[in-house]
Amino acid sequence: MVGVSGGADSLCLLSCLIEGGFTLLVGHLDHALRQSSAAQARSLSQYIDGLGLPFFSQREDVGQYARQNKLGIEEAARVCRYRFLLGIARAQGAQGVAVGHHADDQVETVLMHFLRGSGLSGLSGMQPKSYLNAIDPELPLFRPMLTIPRQEILAYCREKDLEILEDESNTDPSFFRNHLRHELIPLLEKDNPGFRQALGRTALTLSADRQLLEELADEASKHVLASAAEGSLTFKREAFLAAPLSLQRLMLRQAFGRLKPDSRDLGFEAVQDWTETNNFAAARAGFRRDSASPARATSTGGQSCFDIIAERSSDSIVIAGMAADNLAITVSYTHLTLPTIYSL
Repeated sequence: MVGVSGGADSLCLLSCLIEGGFTLLVGHLDHALRQSSAAQARSLSQYIDGLGLPFFSQREDVGQYARQNKLGIEEAARVCRYRFLLGIARAQGAQGVAVGHHADDQVETVLMHFLRGSGLSGLSGMQPKSYLNAIDPELPLFRPMLTIPRQEILAYCREKDLEILEDESNTDPSFFRNHLRHELIPLLEKDNPGFRQALGRTALTLSADRQLLEELADEASKHVLASAAEGSLTFKREAFLAAPLSLQRLMLRQAFGRLKPDSRDLGFEAVQDWTETNNFAAARAGFRRDSASPARATSTGGQSCFDIIAERSSDSIVIAGMAADNLAITVSYTHLTLPTIYSL
């Protein structure tokens, strides 16, 4: 399944896959955010029909979905688009979904995560092959053009005389990604002409580091995890606190992803609060904290909440799902009481 918007990136990808001899399905989601989107969907349908390929198209009110789920427009569009593409791919027996993200998209993504204070997961950028566990944990998402600059893609489209459908929203500076693309990145390139290439190399380096840390965290979890039930995970407190701080952070992120797969990555501040400034640091130091005032922070998705509750019981850390947007992390120990509740 190839996700095709009609822009240069996806048309280039589609053309290359056709030349490569792949058996293809084509999917297009009309986000209903622009007056011209319905007409462009019809034009794209005619173009794909001329190629003799199966075409699947759907119109969805992304604006309404964003309001109902308290998401930004960009995030809502992403969720709706991948839910549609992976759903069709699953129904049609496809091996996965290919999309046209390229090297410039990668630079924007890494910079966006950096400015929002993401951890290693965000700073390593998009991966050539990944899975969206909240939608379909088994069908892969492929990004075969991640190392190709947009200028090369545009040159290819001109050479092949591909008719590009322009999305006027791509120039709207009110979207954060567009602000980076058209204003901030060109400004940074004035001082460092090799900025895009440097940030791309950084993402590749951090991606390899992330893979190693995730393998180490998986191995550490085997020794730290005491039990797993539906909607909850229990860690051995002493074993968890004995792990290096980087693995503590990553194990918490993994627990978050396992229990809340429909949410995006956690921000650094939320994880730092757990592992250093609040319950876990106090538990490590061995003193009592009696404050009952809640503190609030958010994940990078901006919507998922946690309640961290420390109370006297046995030596364990319990992470449990509560309401739709809440998790409870209970740190229990024999000689220490931390009644503070943190909503993150």
